[in-house]
Amino acid sequence: MPFPARFFTPSSPIVLGIAFFERCKPTLKLNGGHTLPTAIQKPAKPTLLLSPVTKPQTEKKSTLDTSSRSISDSNARMPLITSKDSCNVETRIRTPSPPGLLIQRLPENDYIQTRADDECLSREGRANRSFSDSQSPTETRRSNCNPNATRDRRVLVTRILLLQHIKQTLSLELDLKDVTLFPESRLQVPYTWALREAYAFPKGPDSRLKRLELFSLDDHNELRKALQQGQIRAVRKTHLSRPVDKNEVRRLRALRTKELLLKHLHTRFPTVDFTMADICPLPSARPLQYDWKLSHVYVFPTYNTGLNKHHRKSFINFSLKEHEDLEEALEKGHIWAVLKAEVNDKQDSPEKDGHGDGDQKKNEKDIADGEVECTEGYGGEDRKETGTTMDAGTRYNPSFQETKHDYFGEYRKEQEHNRALRAQLATSLEESKRLRELVFAAERNLQRITKTLRDGMDGARG
Repeated sequence: MPFPARFFTPSSPIVLGIAFFERCKPTLKLNGGHTLPTAIQKPAKPTLLLSPVTKPQTEKKSTLDTSSRSISDSNARMPLITSKDSCNVETRIRTPSPPGLLIQRLPENDYIQTRADDECLSREGRANRSFSDSQSPTETRRSNCNPNATRDRRVLVTRILLLQHIKQTLSLELDLKDVTLFPESRLQVPYTWALREAYAFPKGPDSRLKRLELFSLDDHNELRKALQQGQIRAVRKTHLSRPVDKNEVRRLRALRTKELLLKHLHTRFPTVDFTMADICPLPSARPLQYDWKLSHVYVFPTYNTGLNKHHRKSFINFSLKEHEDLEEALEKGHIWAVLKAEVNDKQDSPEKDGHGDGDQKKNEKDIADGEVECTEGYGGEDRKETGTTMDAGTRYNPSFQETKHDYFGEYRKEQEHNRALRAQLATSLEESKRLRELVFAAERNLQRITKTLRDGMDGARG
């Protein structure tokens, strides 16, 4: 009694088991012209030659029953053929055995030849066949999905086109690194770009020209189209350009301010030879002969160095508004230059005339050098040395004395100025009170006059 047809379906355990044992057999050869080696090529029993192989077709249940009864078990099996191509990609093909298949014997160690269509290959096998041997499929997919790789390819193609145009137009031997859209900023680049009105280099959101790395796909296409139509062309430079100095404007402003201050010094001290190197915002920090005096209206611009420490700016770091304020203060006399010798004389004059404070003289005398008498037995003679009563860290320093006197003088000036401001404020308050009283008196008189006129008009009507 033959087996039922359901035992010979492609997914039945019997067919799958037969296919597994077929994989362990030596390779077979099918008529068709193509050779598909199997995974295991061990010599075994003689293989089969299957004459014309047709594409797998869907058969009805009745056809399958007939074929299963008419052919033997060996021909009714659907062997699973496993093959590997040059890329080591495994492909599995099922070859059904239709009814009436002719069987021929072949010698051992031959291969099965079949015409493998694209429909028989799996999707993964077709995808893996497109990869090269030197690059894995994972790396290729990752590079294809990387936007930076696509951008770099576009930039490279555009650079090559620009380089070819430069070589054909100007006959210059340049490299890809010499291709730029900003040749004015490079000294070694002997060319520049001439554009027609129909085309302009693309700009970014900040209205600055884009670099090639920031071009979009449309920007690349427009540039290549303009290059092809002749709207952009390379021309030789008439002279090698100088790099643009961003600090040039600030240097010019600082130079103009220094010239004004130098002119002021020459006007006040014509006998002293000052140069541009002597002009600085803080002369007291350098061994110079002059110093700047400021009124309460103007102060030098400062910057914060941290921990609430402010230092004066250098002239090159001044803003345009700060340069204008300094020029205005110099014209109105809110800043003027004085010699350091005059400052010291004015500060020392009250002490010489006897008008200075006694405590201040005492403190200055303590700070000054003190005489220390010491007797040493050197040669039997007494020697009197002049030393200081303070340690080395607080010894007398003339620059410290000058700075101390300068601070005292500025403090006195500030106090006098504050007293004058208070007096002016008190005077203005008194004047405002008097004006207020006069206004109130005028209002009262106006009210009386208005009342009198109103009473007269009421009496005339009555």
